[in-house]
Amino acid sequence: MDEEFSAVEETGFSYEYPIIDQNNQEITNPDLDLGYLRKEYFTTHHPAIPEVWHYKVVSFDFSNGEIYVPDSENDPHIKTIDAQKGIFEYVNLDGEETRVVTGQTITAVVDQREIPAYDEQTTFYRYVLYTEKELADKHFIENGPTLLAEAQETIEDLLLMLAELVGSEEEPANDEEEEVV
Repeated sequence: MDEEFSAVEETGFSYEYPIIDQNNQEITNPDLDLGYLRKEYFTTHHPAIPEVWHYKVVSFDFSNGEIYVPDSENDPHIKTIDAQKGIFEYVNLDGEETRVVTGQTITAVVDQREIPAYDEQTTFYRYVLYTEKELADKHFIENGPTLLAEAQETIEDLLLMLAELVGSEEEPANDEEEEVV
């Protein structure tokens, strides 16, 4: 997953990691009004791979002093008895004079180098849907100032109405004092 990942192309946003939903499916355009992205990691363990090798014949030495160097490991003069233990036999082909082998030179050939175990960490974004409470809280935070301003206006209107009501129920004050007899 080293490739560049582009999501939400229509808005111009680009994410450097894949986006995975709650069903572990890759998605490309998460609705960030309904959820959010959380960076997560997935670890893949790769076990060690042991070194693999075998022996091959480099040359055969003969009693007459000659040395034979095979063309390849598939040379018809070589009979493999056990390549892992380095046991080979020289084969005299039809029509050739019989040669007595006095020795052979072999070498180890590495087929697969050892690879130590390692862990690979893959980064991705998890798309997490908001809960109903989180959506309500988000709505309140986003719209709170407007709602508060509207509530403030409503409270002020109620106070004015109350003041008018209280003022109209009082008897007008008489400037003349009543005489007490």
